Amino acid sequence: MNSSSLLLIQLPGTKIEQAFWQTRTIEKTVSEIEVVPLWAGAENHLNEDRIFVAGDPGIFVRQLQDGQNRRKVSKSLEEDVAQMLSGHNPAMAVVFTASSRPGGNAGLDMGLFIRARKPDIRIVIVGDGDPEEEPLTDDFKWVGSGKAGFERLSDEILNIYDKNSRRKTPRVFSKAKTYGELCLVSPWQLNDSEDLAELLDNRIAGGKVKGVVFLTPQGTERYEKSLMDLLSPWLAGKPKEVIFCIQAPVSRDADLSFIETNLPFLFERGLRMIVWQVNDKGLPRQLLWQVSKQGIWNHVSGKGLFSPVKEAESADQGVWIANNPNIVHSFEDLGRQGGESAVSRACRAPEELLAYRKVRPLPDIPFWQILPDPFLILGFLSRISQRELIRHRVNPDRPLISILGSGISFNFKQPKEVPADILDEITAMVEAGGSVDITHVRANLEKAYLIGYALENGVVIGNSSLKHPRQVFIDRLKGITGLDFTNFVERGYTSVRPEYRAMGVGAKLLEGLTARADDVKVFSLISEDNLATQKIAIRNNTRKIATYFSDKVGKEMGIWMPVHMIDDEWELKI
Repeated sequence: MNSSSLLLIQLPGTKIEQAFWQTRTIEKTVSEIEVVPLWAGAENHLNEDRIFVAGDPGIFVRQLQDGQNRRKVSKSLEEDVAQMLSGHNPAMAVVFTASSRPGGNAGLDMGLFIRARKPDIRIVIVGDGDPEEEPLTDDFKWVGSGKAGFERLSDEILNIYDKNSRRKTPRVFSKAKTYGELCLVSPWQLNDSEDLAELLDNRIAGGKVKGVVFLTPQGTERYEKSLMDLLSPWLAGKPKEVIFCIQAPVSRDADLSFIETNLPFLFERGLRMIVWQVNDKGLPRQLLWQVSKQGIWNHVSGKGLFSPVKEAESADQGVWIANNPNIVHSFEDLGRQGGESAVSRACRAPEELLAYRKVRPLPDIPFWQILPDPFLILGFLSRISQRELIRHRVNPDRPLISILGSGISFNFKQPKEVPADILDEITAMVEAGGSVDITHVRANLEKAYLIGYALENGVVIGNSSLKHPRQVFIDRLKGITGLDFTNFVERGYTSVRPEYRAMGVGAKLLEGLTARADDVKVFSLISEDNLATQKIAIRNNTRKIATYFSDKVGKEMGIWMPVHMIDDEWELKI
């Protein structure tokens, strides 16, 4: 790297996608950027090796979680930059920072660090804020952020480089950026699908790239009609081990039906992550559910995902995102950026939206929440499956990984044998489930025939029970169906925490309760629209024997029984 080259450093909190578009813009502005491959590592908390998340020909970009003190520049980052500077002398260093407080930003610290080692390098800091503690000079500037900040950055660059060197036709290699194991590319910026395939084949040939991210520029038209055409030649011959991610704009102008139509094929060819960009339209929830079942990671991004709104649909969408981690695996509310923990705040749903907020919280946080950039998730999906990664949690104060479901214990006890604090927790779990009248929950549990509950790390993560139905309810069912459930017990009050769904917790509770119903017969009520619970019942050799309309809940209900308990002489009402 010589004096006609440019050094770019991206600090914690800024995004890989942002770096892609920023470097593309700079390359269009100036043509004399020397191509020097520089790499930097960020610790991979999932295993002992290191996952590269930065590095670009001619451009040094860094993504690293910055710990508790946002002002402090990572020591390893300083070492990387110092080593690079020892053999090179760039004309300018541009530091991109997430910014935060005047005079208290890691971008300023990095600029001062570089200035101390290379006094002649011109330094420009891009990010919100305006440092006041340390005076800046003409060759050490803070240009701000947004469109205006980038325009000022372009002016600073052109003060050094020949103003006539603007590139009319960007070089092909500049259309794809490699950040360690990830290659970012915008398919619509290439001439055709064959150019895209050739470009990606060249980038992947070295064996370092594990995942490709296809970016969608804002305002891309005919997204749904062109993406498959652009990707098809590359998908036909790409290495099996290379996975990819697509951005899917959720807007009135984007028809996403091609995803549903081609879902099995896309997964077979390596699609492991979809970034849903919420704009002016509600999420296609059924499609996200299908994508999740296929084994693909759903990341939802947009402004105001959890903002207080008057529109019922928007408010309901925030609740749905917050309470379905088995469908929406990660999210980022771009309207909640800022503060001491910008990434954490954007990636955590407001507590008031969480259905299980009144129960004891699970230890640790989802692993993906500590990652400084959602695209880094793709790197981990090249190693383990979506279902495995969902279960990974981490303690943010120490680098320890825990796996949900690895230490579940199942308990089946009479009410008097259940500790009082556990019974309190089960009551709260039933109420959080939101599907039953909570008036008599505690009293009914105390009189139950048997209670089943699952524990992990001392926390109730699922429960069900065999309870004695009230006589008035038995009489009502007999009047509607003609079936007499006197001396039966009802399986109910079933609740499984959202983080443990699809792990078989509900099925094991059902199986355990049924096996211990020695001297009674069991029935259960399952709403006709609750297909997930019906599937669990069928897998446990349970059969629907009657249906009726419940005025209390306003929907059609099914009455289910274990097959071996059904009397042959009953005339079933279905």
